[in-house]
Amino acid sequence: MSAELLSLDDQGRWLELEALLPPASRDVYFLPAYLRLHQQMGHGQAFCWAYREGPRLALWTYLARPIAPLGFRLPAGLLDIEGPYGYNGPQLSHPGEPDFALRMAEAFGRHCASQGVVASFMRFHPLLGNHLANGHQALPNRQTVVVELEPPAESIWAGQYDSNNRNSIRKALKLGVEVRPASGADDYLRFAALYRQTMADLGAEDFYFFPDSYFLGLRQLLPAHHLLLLAWQGPALVAGLILLHHGPHAHYHLSARDAAARLNANNLLLHEAILRAKALGCRRMHLGGGASTRPDDPLMAFKSRFSPHRLDFFIGKKVFLPEEYALVIRQWEERFPEKVAAKGQLLLRYRY
Repeated sequence: MSAELLSLDDQGRWLELEALLPPASRDVYFLPAYLRLHQQMGHGQAFCWAYREGPRLALWTYLARPIAPLGFRLPAGLLDIEGPYGYNGPQLSHPGEPDFALRMAEAFGRHCASQGVVASFMRFHPLLGNHLANGHQALPNRQTVVVELEPPAESIWAGQYDSNNRNSIRKALKLGVEVRPASGADDYLRFAALYRQTMADLGAEDFYFFPDSYFLGLRQLLPAHHLLLLAWQGPALVAGLILLHHGPHAHYHLSARDAAARLNANNLLLHEAILRAKALGCRRMHLGGGASTRPDDPLMAFKSRFSPHRLDFFIGKKVFLPEEYALVIRQWEERFPEKVAAKGQLLLRYRY
């Protein structure tokens, strides 16, 4: 057994180990470039913890953040960890071996405690199904939608899209909507502005208002692992979508639309993204779930029109240092009693 901790300074070694995993255990959300983007955004310091037993390998990528800047009275050097925006958790070379996963989880727990990691929050990866036997409490959150890309395109159209969706795509085409890839940095900035307006229209939380640097960072750091598709009606930008991809997996990452333009452009955009993901050799395209867990969530209803296939999405919680965690929670509750009702169920609630 051996373990090592890699930072972004060790990107070559990180990629070397990632290449040893089977394709089904790899994804864009685990790449050092994706973690670098979030480190540059101030979301934490990126690490990859690697654990080996002979031919068996596990990688766990995460962002570590110090707790001291929050102003609580705590021992020096305490951290918490979280995955970057998207999906995270362990990557396993042998995902069908729960005994190996359990030994990995025990070693990861020892590693975290030794590094002063108080607690961990993860969003487990629905395509990898990595929510089991990893030492975290796995909690079901919601269902997500996945499009199976291995059938022929005409079978995806007729067998996975519902009839209303097909009609919406046809309508967008009749109204003159055209989908084209972004052609330069200006297109990324135009999409960024439209995306933030969409978030404002939806009343989204502050976290989701990504700045221009996030979109330009995607362009610079992950050129081979994303596409920005834009929908135009004449000279007007009416919608946009970011497709992430790596190996067999593709993701509907972020989207934006002009709320005043009722052209069904998002249906056409996502259809085009699905076709491009298939052309890239991806086997599945993950659309994610709704903006909430409500059964009538509009975003989930929209995504459901593209596929009847569902996956279960789990979040994960783990406290590695119980006494230190209790100390920070007690101080947070004393300082912000008005937040306890709204945020008290969150593991890392002291960050709110």
